[in-house]
Amino acid sequence: MQPLLKAVNCIYIPVADPHKAADWYEKYLGLNRVSPRGDVMLLGNGMWMFLSISPGQTSNFVGGDGSVISPFTFETDDIAALHQSLTLSGICVEPIEDFGGCGLKFWFKDPDGNRFHVWQDSE
Repeated sequence: MQPLLKAVNCIYIPVADPHKAADWYEKYLGLNRVSPRGDVMLLGNGMWMFLSISPGQTSNFVGGDGSVISPFTFETDDIAALHQSLTLSGICVEPIEDFGGCGLKFWFKDPDGNRFHVWQDSE
């Protein structure tokens, strides 16, 4: 059977204040604002990321083993530079892990407590 779903078109991130969050994503992750309202960010591949008002919520869930999981993984072409930049900016980041043929990864948190996974292909 041919899959009836093609791809993920956009993502929504719960934040307390979309304008403050957009400032953060712009400053620390280099994302550009798409919307004149300032609550939509553009990822490097053209995907839109909506910053949605939802105080006290995060995009994370707890897995069966009790770990906090992000429903998606960001991809980068330079994980070492991103990790160093976030670390030097005082952002909560975990160490880079090497998963051999599966690539490199680390986790970081935004100011609203969203815990995100970042990955880089090892090829």
